[in-house]
Amino acid sequence: MVTCSEKDKNSVDAKREPVLLIEVLSASTQREDTGKKLDAYYTITSLQAYIIIDPMEVWVRLHERVNGKWEMRPLYTELNSKLHIESLGLAITMADLYRFVL
Repeated sequence: MVTCSEKDKNSVDAKREPVLLIEVLSASTQREDTGKKLDAYYTITSLQAYIIIDPMEVWVRLHERVNGKWEMRPLYTELNSKLHIESLGLAITMADLYRFVL
């Protein structure tokens, strides 16, 4: 979770205004991470991007807020591709993201 809010600066346990959430899937939580949690995260007004990562294979799904509306970006499955989070001005290659995983 990434936050830029002054309100979250001194909070250790909870963040109220995240701009980026990253979820690593597990077999036991995959359904909830891509369903109920996704719906709940869409209601967080400060949130600009939600990334779901599969640790077992190159599989990354980016949900990004664009002009106030949520868009699901194409699936990233190639190690040589680059994940662009335009709303935050960030980019990372899949090779860097999975460097210590695969």
